[in-house]
Amino acid sequence: MLQFTHVLFLVALMASAAFAQSPYLFTPSGRDDAAALRAALIAHRWVQINGTDITIDTPINLETDDGVP
Repeated sequence: MLQFTHVLFLVALMASAAFAQSPYLFTPSGRDDAAALRAALIAHRWVQINGTDITIDTPINLETDDGVP
């Protein structure tokens, strides 16, 4: 049981270090926000869109420039 608890603690510790405690707040510009949203997703991984409308006219590739998802 102690080993299982230790593993759970390590998983929780790694997860908390990898992700922020709250999402990055992205405010749309009203123009095509695809590039800016992609950059925010790469930099922060957890993004909340601040607004009711966002314009995405071009596809967003969810990989870094090196091809990493």
